[in-house]
Parts: sequence; structure tokens; C-alpha cells
Amino acid sequence: LLLQNSPNPCKDYTNISFYLDNNNNNVKLKIYNFIGIFVSEYDIKQLTEGQTTIKLDVSKFPSGIYFYCLEINNKKTLAKKMIIN
Repeated sequence: LLLQNSPNPCKDYTNISFYLDNNNNNVKLKIYNFIGIFVSEYDIKQLTEGQTTIKLDVSKFPSGIYFYCLEINNKKTLAKKMIIN
């Protein structure tokens, strides 16, 4: 389960939270711009089941609308919209 980032809109940092059903070693957070072009990827290793929150530095991203997607074991989950000022 992927949750909405907070704060949204954001400027320098945002928190992205998600829940995992079981232990996962292959978790990635991918960022795309508003037309679906890949922008950035973050590898997240050694996660246990339950909630995880990641503090994401977005200060170098240009202002605009982005989508973030959690990929678990090479399978994409739901995407959420993020606005950067």
C-alpha cells in the first residue's frame, strides 16, 4: 500500500510512506515527470513488513507535477501524484 506524500505540494523535502506485507529485499522508488518520463530511482534495501517512511530530497527537481511509483520485486504498485514548488 503506497500512501500520499506529505507535504504535498513540497519544496525541498517530502515524506513518502508505504506498507509491506512481508520482508522484501528488492524495493525501488521511481520518480516520473508529468508526461511519464523517468526522472530518478532510489533503491531501498532490507525492508521488513509494516510501514516504512522515506524522507526524499526534491530540492534539485524543477517545479512541476511528478508521479512516484513503488516497485517491489520488479512489480509496480500504484503511483501517486506529487507536486513540487
